[in-house]
Parts: sequence; C-alpha cells; structure tokens
Amino acid sequence: MRLELTVRTFDSARFTPYVDRCRAAGVSFTTLAQLGDVEDERRRLYDLNKECSADTPERGAFYSYDAYARLRFASPSYDPAGIVVARDRDGTWAGMAATSLHLSDGFAFNEMTGVRASTRAAASPSR
Repeated sequence: MRLELTVRTFDSARFTPYVDRCRAAGVSFTTLAQLGDVEDERRRLYDLNKECSADTPERGAFYSYDAYARLRFASPSYDPAGIVVARDRDGTWAGMAATSLHLSDGFAFNEMTGVRASTRAAASPSR
C-alpha cells in the first residue's frame, strides 16, 4: 500500500486528541535516540517489530536479527530519532513507528507502524 503525506499542508492538530487520550491512559512516547541507540534497545525494537509484523497479511517469515540489523541499522537512511516507541505505564514496549530519511530523493518513508496484539486487545472496548 502506498500513501503520501504532504507535510506542508498536514494538520497535526486533528490528531492531538488521540495522542492526549493515549497519554491519559498511561502511554508514553519516546524515540530510540532518546532511549539510547545501543544493542539492547535495538534488540527490543527487533522483537517488537517482529511481533507487530506477524499481523501483516502475506508477510512471511521475519528476518533474523543479523539480517534486520543490516537492513535497518546499517542503512544510510537509518535515524534512531525516527523510531518512535510507545510504552505502557509499566514501561513495556507496546507499539512502534519507524521511519527512514531519503534526503537525496526528497522524502521520508514509513518503514513500519504497529502495536502489539495484546495491547490492542487490552485497549479494545468490551463487547
């Protein structure tokens, strides 16, 4: 699926109520740069990305950690400030959004956005 966003005309205020609702529920947001772009945090990101990717239709087997590290962390477009992590009250990594910058081509790319299935289920209203 390909979606495009024109940043100059994007109205972020429309999304503020959703972010506020998450924060009120105890969700905090940080980046891999803020956490420290170190091996332990990279492995946590890998585990979260792998779990979230399992929900992608026709995704197939996920990369090994070594392959993921080469594709994600060794890429010239990698920026740990572009990896946003959502954490529950207890610090559990609940979701992620990963972007990469392609400055020579004039765009940023959303590599992955996902939320753990268990977090989604816990946040769903009872039926």
